[in-house]
Amino acid sequence: MTPMSTTGLVVVVLAATVALLAPPSMASVTTLWPQPQNVRSGTDSGVTLAKESFKMVAAPGCVSSALLSGAMERYMDIVFDFGAGGAAAVGAEAPGSDFSTLSVLEVCVASSDESLGLETDETYKLEIDGSATASLQAESVYGAMRGLETFAQLVEYGYTNDSYAIAATPITIGDSPAYPWRGLLVDTARHYMPADFLLHVLDAMAANKLNVLHWHIVDAQSFGFVVAEYPELSKYGAWHPTAIFTQAEIAAVVAHGKSLGIRVVPEFDGPGHAAAWGAAPDLFDVVAHCPAYEHNINNIPLNPASNVTFDVLAAVYQAAAKVFTDDFLHIGGDEVVQGCWTDDPTIAAWMREHNLNTIQVYQLFENAMHAIARTPAVNKSVVVWEEVFDNALHIPMNTIVEVWKSASVLKDVLGAGYRGLLAAPFYLDKQIPGLGQGENVPTTSYEWVDTWKSFYGVDMTANLTSAEAKLLLGGEGAMWAEQVMDTNFDSRVWPRNSAVAERLWSSPLVNDPVAATPRLNAQSCRMQRRGIMCGPVAPSFCLLPSDVNRHPLSA
Repeated sequence: MTPMSTTGLVVVVLAATVALLAPPSMASVTTLWPQPQNVRSGTDSGVTLAKESFKMVAAPGCVSSALLSGAMERYMDIVFDFGAGGAAAVGAEAPGSDFSTLSVLEVCVASSDESLGLETDETYKLEIDGSATASLQAESVYGAMRGLETFAQLVEYGYTNDSYAIAATPITIGDSPAYPWRGLLVDTARHYMPADFLLHVLDAMAANKLNVLHWHIVDAQSFGFVVAEYPELSKYGAWHPTAIFTQAEIAAVVAHGKSLGIRVVPEFDGPGHAAAWGAAPDLFDVVAHCPAYEHNINNIPLNPASNVTFDVLAAVYQAAAKVFTDDFLHIGGDEVVQGCWTDDPTIAAWMREHNLNTIQVYQLFENAMHAIARTPAVNKSVVVWEEVFDNALHIPMNTIVEVWKSASVLKDVLGAGYRGLLAAPFYLDKQIPGLGQGENVPTTSYEWVDTWKSFYGVDMTANLTSAEAKLLLGGEGAMWAEQVMDTNFDSRVWPRNSAVAERLWSSPLVNDPVAATPRLNAQSCRMQRRGIMCGPVAPSFCLLPSDVNRHPLSA
């Protein structure tokens, strides 16, 4: 992406008056996460702000919208996370400081286009001049959201004088993401996590400038997606009658994602990992039945010999299209145990009748799933796992291939002309996530949280030509949920996935884990202040609002 101009973009003006207030204890411009592409800052001066005298408003003559208003309201709460601040600090001694007071944040959005997709412009430019004014510029409301996140991270609370300040002005930040697809895979099939918890996950993602929630909503173990045409899918396939996702709940997740500039891409894995699709008595024949393989529930694929199978697939995709508004649908394609088809007598007879081998059956499913996705009632572009490519199946060239088994496959995918996503080195469930990913990436860690260094050390474009690199859309951290649910999700994902977020946003030259450690600790603290139960990566102290309430500053 190219640096944006300052013409016709989001403008933020912060008026200032002089007050003598101490700067925060943390030089916040050095702790931004993910690290912006370009940062310039000063030294001794700064600005202060207090909730009672500071406001964010849409600038006259610019685009105003509910999305922008909601973002400003949200960031007002984030900025002033310790309360109003300011009043107790007026007149406080601050020898040698030269701080002025911000009173207004004017936001001007240039474009009224609020569509959210792969081409969304998230660039922004933030300028804070401590002596007078500041500006935040972005073409889209989503770029404004990324700039507001950076602005919020710059604001630090001072406990000793109950004040908020931005130090080290003047500050100029020019920023844009390295990749347009920066995702987190959340698996609600292995363990159910309710929709309201997914709203919390989205909030955490926004704090790290991630922009795609890859929702792995069904798998062999459970089918919690409610389909009106086939209610028995979730009635019998879900873990429990309460462990489901209604259309209204999904719509709320999608809407919250859009309010944060985060796309929600669902995955309905097929033809493998399909046992839960056939849990209902009248859908028994939708899946294969293979005694030699049924010891592992993950081995059961869909049944190609039944027309009902494809009717159900169409109904599921159509139901998904009504509530998931993103352009993309992930249709899986991984770990298809082809031997299960030949071990099922009915399917084996059907294959002989039609002179088909297992790869041809695999191809038949890919053809059908892609065709259904292209129908007017669905109208989605498709993402698949790498096995579809590994098995040399024929798929449309506009398919996105997600590489999860080995990063070395990525070059082959991109070299063949497909767009690609990289998940292989970003598996959050693995004890040795960097294994095989390169000599500069640690393969194991004494303390498991230090696996973030494996994610951080990934070279996204290793061994790629410039033409291949242009087809790499980004990647995803993947939190498979065999041992994860909402009660331990935060501590398993964060702040380790923050390392993935920076790898997908920042310059590839920002790759030193030693230099990143204090910034990541600061980011972890910010997330804790927002109610995200993540932990530190090194010894430190994180001041929380509860600490101040427990030990208020003496008068």
